[in-house]
Amino acid sequence: MPVTAIPFKAPAPFDIPPHMADPIRLAAPETAGEQALALLQQVDAGDAMAIAWADANGRLSGGPFAAVDGGATGALAAMAAGQVGEFMARAVTEGKPLLYMGEVADADPEPFPPAFKTWLLGSSAAANIGFLYVFPLLAPAGQARGALMIHRSLAAGPLNHDQPAIAHALAHLLGEAAAAA
Repeated sequence: MPVTAIPFKAPAPFDIPPHMADPIRLAAPETAGEQALALLQQVDAGDAMAIAWADANGRLSGGPFAAVDGGATGALAAMAAGQVGEFMARAVTEGKPLLYMGEVADADPEPFPPAFKTWLLGSSAAANIGFLYVFPLLAPAGQARGALMIHRSLAAGPLNHDQPAIAHALAHLLGEAAAAA
């Protein structure tokens, strides 16, 4: 099956305790992003995570990232340097979470930036991407201020238990931080 973006009905945002939520909500966007990614790492949300920020015109620029899989670091660094990719922009444009699943092939066109696609493929000409979630960072007024990407390998399985609700809550907090900047 080729890579497909499926609208992801995220559960209600988790009620993150104020002592954890307030530092994210009130921080500058980059710091807020780093704090959110650290929380996601604590709940084992993904093997590669990245944030992209939207400017006033909706154009995305790379932000902080975290990788459990050391091989993902170069791909995420390239995204942070500006090669964000259409797959994150779509969640911003549509204003709703997306789940990408399927098999990516070397010859396939976008939606993934080159370095990220190379990491997904590994040494293969085609590979199952596992579970790739993209949450828009929604400001209180509802406009998307960026996107949060969480990748989970096929072996790790989809987000489970409270992980989707925590990611959804953090996406809202990051939207608040971006709107306040």
